[in-house]
Amino acid sequence: MTSDSHTELAIQRIRWHVSRLQTAPQFAAVLDCLFALHPTRTSPSFAELTVVDDRLVFARAEGEHTFRHFVGRYDQLVVNLVGLVRHLRMGMNEHEYVLARVASIPRRATR
Repeated sequence: MTSDSHTELAIQRIRWHVSRLQTAPQFAAVLDCLFALHPTRTSPSFAELTVVDDRLVFARAEGEHTFRHFVGRYDQLVVNLVGLVRHLRMGMNEHEYVLARVASIPRRATR
């Protein structure tokens, strides 16, 4: 199996587990956005996430123009997602994919 195949399987596995996760609506909206899950499970659903210079994560809801939804601290999001991967007993491919998705959240000087 190629590296791309492992990555695709990791993506599918994460999406499957995350889509079935019972969690608070705001965290579900973050997960839906971060892992590009469709259909989304919340209203409003988040279209985009951003990290501001003080390591806080904000979200822009579908149909809105500003990042007005405070999500939490970047470091705590990493802790929560790594904990989820561990709880689900996933492998290194899933762990690396989750960390890469979080690292891909764009940074902004201000929200």
